[in-house]
Amino acid sequence: MTSPIPQQKLAELRAALLAEQQELADERERLMEAVRAYTQDSEGHGDYGDNPADQATEVFEQEKDLALVDALTARSEQVAHALRRMDEGTYGICEVCGQPIPIERLEALPSATLCIRDANNMRGRA
Repeated sequence: MTSPIPQQKLAELRAALLAEQQELADERERLMEAVRAYTQDSEGHGDYGDNPADQATEVFEQEKDLALVDALTARSEQVAHALRRMDEGTYGICEVCGQPIPIERLEALPSATLCIRDANNMRGRA
């Protein structure tokens, strides 16, 4: 089954996905800069004389940023998957049941690959 979405709407959704992809890349780079800064800061001074609580806070912040990078990477992969589906002509078709995904859902979440029913079923299994 090919995408049931009119070309004009498909172009709008593609633009939204490309914009999100760029935002995700920018945010990922910002976080990676912060992680690199933590690493450089910790190399700049020895372990002696530093407050252990400050060191723990830095480690926590670095780990938090790395977790956010992982989440951004996963989200970016979802966006890329949606863009590939557009190129293949299968965008807007539920990957589970094969039925069209309502335009309203795609407008709210352009990277959606499942209809609401199947998305809820997947959440129920997790």
